[in-house]
Amino acid sequence: VASSGYGSITPPPKLFSPQIVNSRSRGRAGRRGRGSTHTAATGASCLSSPYPTSCSALCTFQTGSVTDSPLHTGAITRVLFSDDAKHLATCSVDCHLRVARLPYQRFRGQDLDFTGHDGPVHDVSWSHSGQYLLSASSDGTARMWEMGKPDPVLVFRESLHNFRSKEGDPPNTAFSSAVSSAQFFYLDRFVLLSSSNKVYMFKFAFDLVNSSSCDLVHLRKSNRYKCVHTIPLEAKSVTTFAAIRSFLSHLCVCCGSDRGITVYDLSATRTVRTLDDAHGRPIQMIHLNEASPYVSHPDNAYDLFMTGAPDDSVKLWDLRAQEPCVRVFVGHTNRMHRIGGAFSPCLRYVAVGSEDSCFYLYDIRQGTVLYRVRAGSDVVSDISMNPRYPQLATASHDGHIRFYVDGSGPRP
Repeated sequence: VASSGYGSITPPPKLFSPQIVNSRSRGRAGRRGRGSTHTAATGASCLSSPYPTSCSALCTFQTGSVTDSPLHTGAITRVLFSDDAKHLATCSVDCHLRVARLPYQRFRGQDLDFTGHDGPVHDVSWSHSGQYLLSASSDGTARMWEMGKPDPVLVFRESLHNFRSKEGDPPNTAFSSAVSSAQFFYLDRFVLLSSSNKVYMFKFAFDLVNSSSCDLVHLRKSNRYKCVHTIPLEAKSVTTFAAIRSFLSHLCVCCGSDRGITVYDLSATRTVRTLDDAHGRPIQMIHLNEASPYVSHPDNAYDLFMTGAPDDSVKLWDLRAQEPCVRVFVGHTNRMHRIGGAFSPCLRYVAVGSEDSCFYLYDIRQGTVLYRVRAGSDVVSDISMNPRYPQLATASHDGHIRFYVDGSGPRP
């Protein structure tokens, strides 16, 4: 009986549904207003050729991509290409955040060094516009940096806002523990941070004052932020989270110390799905298949994400499926440190770091190891895929970054 509800099947939640700008619509997309649900990343409108989806495995070391001295004096925790593939950001336990200009072989030594954190920096995120960076640190703060400026334009230290409270307002306390992850969200309209067992969503605004003429004016700038929502987890702490920033999606995938995964709808302010005991140990890495402006895939490809934990495994998830874990990648070593991974833009490979000084390239369809590639002499802590060219960058605990290509065609 239709009205009774018996026998009805609740459809699985759809994770993401981007509107990819293809070559035919790119010209029209460039004329869209700010209300469009997806816009190409910075630099995409001048793309002359798409990402080569038929590229071979990215396991050929790019000669000259390693400097004699390390980029950081401590272990690199994160590495990330900008959306236009013109810059590469890294953060480290040495409390520094650095941005290298690409191609690395051409602009070696031309980078920006952002200092200000008083503790190891765990995470870094590019804004969709490519103009700003967001960093998260164990010093209990997240900081927003503008390209070309040495000081942060915004420091997230209090959990509610950074302006004077009114009488009767709830207490505006500092974050009770380290800020473990940070990223831009919803086409840079919001910022997401995690600390303790909560994920905070902030809106922010800049005081557009021309400070070039007077340092006093610069000091009086009142860039502000305000918490608009929090996602509490039942776990003791949020280990990591991820959300789409380059097109409009209202879902946030959170992982906690209880080894579970929570999919939260920020529009409906409710949990839409939980996955208990997703790994044998707490999840330390989550990576979404975020849209690249240089390649397009069917909409259902953006319902995939992967997670990693120090249990020697990375898992591929699809929330459309009744059994959401659709693939398990094993072969790499991960028993102690946070190890990162990434999808290739062609969606044929998954690259994962390892504690045995190598990175592993998996076949995403078969789940098998295609290549085991040595990358230095220490833990390979993170991997990032170039969104425009068949190239990947590895970050290591020895402070170096290294580049690998597919061995054919033009090199970035």
